[in-house]
Amino acid sequence: ISIVIPVALADAWPRQLITELAGTNDEIIMVCPDPAPADLPRQVSWHRAPRSRGGQIALGIARSQHAIIWVLHGDCRNLGAAHTYLRTLPQTPYLWGRFNVDIPGVPLVPGLMNMRSRISKICTGDQGMFFSRRALELAGGYAAQPLMEDIETSRRLRRVLARYFKPAAVTIEANGERWRKAGWWATVIAMWGYRLRYFFGTSAERLYGEYYPSASRPGQFLERAAEPAVKARDKARISQGVLAVFTKVPVLGEVKTRLAADIGAQAALQAHCTLVSTALKRFNTVAALERYLWLSGPHEVSDTWAAVLDGEVRLQSGADLGARMANTVTEHFCQGADCVVLVGCDCPGIDADYIAAAMDALTKVDVVFGPAEDGGYGLIGLHRQAQPILPLLFEKMPWGTARVIAASRARLQAQQHVWHELDVIWDVDELKDWQRYLAASGAA
Repeated sequence: ISIVIPVALADAWPRQLITELAGTNDEIIMVCPDPAPADLPRQVSWHRAPRSRGGQIALGIARSQHAIIWVLHGDCRNLGAAHTYLRTLPQTPYLWGRFNVDIPGVPLVPGLMNMRSRISKICTGDQGMFFSRRALELAGGYAAQPLMEDIETSRRLRRVLARYFKPAAVTIEANGERWRKAGWWATVIAMWGYRLRYFFGTSAERLYGEYYPSASRPGQFLERAAEPAVKARDKARISQGVLAVFTKVPVLGEVKTRLAADIGAQAALQAHCTLVSTALKRFNTVAALERYLWLSGPHEVSDTWAAVLDGEVRLQSGADLGARMANTVTEHFCQGADCVVLVGCDCPGIDADYIAAAMDALTKVDVVFGPAEDGGYGLIGLHRQAQPILPLLFEKMPWGTARVIAASRARLQAQQHVWHELDVIWDVDELKDWQRYLAASGAA
């Protein structure tokens, strides 16, 4: 078993938890923004990651070695029965689940939490989530976002592997101090408020800022722990960049719906596949960037498309396009990227040179757009220093209208932010666009 534990501060590493896990022969990984403490036991592998609970967990999972992964919060206790359960559980490639949780001194809440989780298949971090490595891969990986990472990861797993969910009837304990200090009913109401806002599209980044108002913003190392190498990377602006390619999976009737009104759903589906495959070939030549294919859902075509891109497949998550884009960008920042260039597959003008121009712009500014003729944009590039303004760029935007780029400009200008725009491009949405594409490609 690989046990992954996110830690907020090095001097507060969970000594009692590690004492309980000592002698298990399991791999124990802690991930923290700080350098490793001097008194860390040799059994523990310490890794540094920017402040973000989901990002820290995702990095710990990436560094882990074993097929079964168990994510624990530092205040978990009485894990013996749970550990035995995982050790004796029949192994399947699609394993995922959680334990019951008890919070001493807090009435009713643990029982309701366990019942809700059993019915909804949505877990919380206090319940000690576990999963096989293969299950996480199929779900698109652990959600590397600063808050609500447990809920988002549960959603991903439920979407593709709901029938494999195991709500283990074994109990672990969580510390109830914060529940008792704030009042348990007040804590319940506050937490459900955050959950509902997240469900209706508020970004994890914004919720993090409200939940931890005095903390360093997610995706940043703590200043007191910053090392010279980190500061040098700030000066260089970009040492690790990511190309995130967004597209829908090819499902009849769900892609190119405006084009389908003129040429039919089957022909529109084929047009979508043509646009995606040719775009991925163009993006395959992009140098010096890690390439990721972000799909709208699981599909048998994912491996084929990933091979064309020569990149890794992940699944989009979020209530609307803005939330999906914000979650994607946040995930890459939390995993160490200095900049993220996010593109779609509908704009023939986006090629390696266009993306290189976006990267060049990001050495000078924090935001770059590839504006489209129809009033939207086909590319957005963000430097990690733009993280505080992700809600400004992605929340309550008039997606799918001709007002997107104008609204983006207005919001940035109102907050006195500087951005850069590349040459105007065009995308394929309607019949005239498709005819233009065919003529340009010589396939008319």
